[in-house]
Parts: sequence; structure tokens; C-alpha cells
Amino acid sequence: MVGSHHHYCTRHGKNFEIVKHNLEFYKKKPSVAGARFFNNLPQYLKNKSDSPGFDRLLKDYLLENPLYSYSEFFG
Repeated sequence: MVGSHHHYCTRHGKNFEIVKHNLEFYKKKPSVAGARFFNNLPQYLKNKSDSPGFDRLLKDYLLENPLYSYSEFFG
């Protein structure tokens, strides 16, 4: 859940909470992979996630920074 820990602004308040798990199957689930992807986006994109133009900003970011593998993005 996003920002569920506090009722005040924190540095990582927009990040999704990811439950730690050791199974590779769990790590590859779309819900967990999507949360990890969102958490690793630049802060200016996460700040715009509530605005209607977020999808366009995300598309522009991904076109400017092509990623060839998950390890490249998360590394």
C-alpha cells in the first residue's frame, strides 16, 4: 500500500510496500514486479503519479531511457 505508514510526508512516502519473500515465483509476480518498478522510478515521476498526464510522462521517460533488461533498470 502506498504511504500507509504515516500521516505525514516522508521521502519514500509514495513507494509501495513490498513484503520480503524468498521464493523466486513470488518475486516474479506482476504485482510485486510492478511495485518494484514503480519504486525505482525517478522522484519527479512518482510525484506526478496522481496527475492525469502520468502515463504520457512515463512513456516519454521510457522512450528516452530504453531498458534492455530488468537488471539494467534495478542495478
